[in-house]
Amino acid sequence: MSDTAGPSGTDPAEENAAMIPKKGKEKESSGGKYMKKTTLTILLGILNVFLLAILIFIIAFFVKDKSQRVIINPSKTFCLPCDEVSIHPDDDPINFRQFSKRDENGKEICCADEGQNLDKLMELYVERKHAMKASAMNTQELQAACNSKVDDFEPRVIGRVAGISRTSPDGVNHKVHWRMTGNERGLYFRDNVTYSDGQFVINKPGYYYVYSQVTLDFNAAKQDQTKSLCHYLYKTPQTGQPDKLLENSRTRCKFQGSSTQSTSYIGAVFNFNAKDKLMVKVSDPNILDKADSKSYFGLHII
Repeated sequence: MSDTAGPSGTDPAEENAAMIPKKGKEKESSGGKYMKKTTLTILLGILNVFLLAILIFIIAFFVKDKSQRVIINPSKTFCLPCDEVSIHPDDDPINFRQFSKRDENGKEICCADEGQNLDKLMELYVERKHAMKASAMNTQELQAACNSKVDDFEPRVIGRVAGISRTSPDGVNHKVHWRMTGNERGLYFRDNVTYSDGQFVINKPGYYYVYSQVTLDFNAAKQDQTKSLCHYLYKTPQTGQPDKLLENSRTRCKFQGSSTQSTSYIGAVFNFNAKDKLMVKVSDPNILDKADSKSYFGLHII
């Protein structure tokens, strides 16, 4: 038995023996943490390598795919059959010169690139559609409508004059006066519409389709007094000032020195009141073709 004792009265040898298991446990705990950390690091490294391999594969796939692709630029050209944008045979050579043309199965096709040429192609297409809609109600149909007897329905309001008799100054423009005799195929009236002094007078209120065409003989112009000819439709209410409803202009500069004609067509639907008056005006009467078949003015209720 030792003569020395620890502060607590226990044998130092016993204390040392008791401390050995604690240090072993601490070393074991520290070693476990290190192993876990090492394992996690290895797993993260493997995951990074795996993700990097996937990324490299994806990049390689798209690079290869891109090298094999054929790039086709979208078409910027729009084409229509030339006869669907023809306004007048005399106009076509000038209107079509800005388009490229080709033949498809014996049919001439007009093509325009994007920009102003495409805008012009669409403008001609729409203008022709309006003109065809108006001409669909031809002379025979109008006469049949005027002369038919309808017992069960209200008579249709309709009116048409054709052929220019004269023009008269009206402000800065000129009012067109239409023939009242000698144009059997151009003059029609039926119920609730009258014509006087170059104007249709609406007697029955309602929605009307009103239209006008004038043919311009640019060869008749000796000098270029203006750069374009304007074609107008005006309404004058029972009380009030004339109101411009429609306007179209035909550029004269491109016709300089050429013996050709051009047509201007305007037409739309409006709601008119009783006693409204409708008239056609032009900016230059000297170049009008006055023939019945080329210049006319009409309306019908819808």
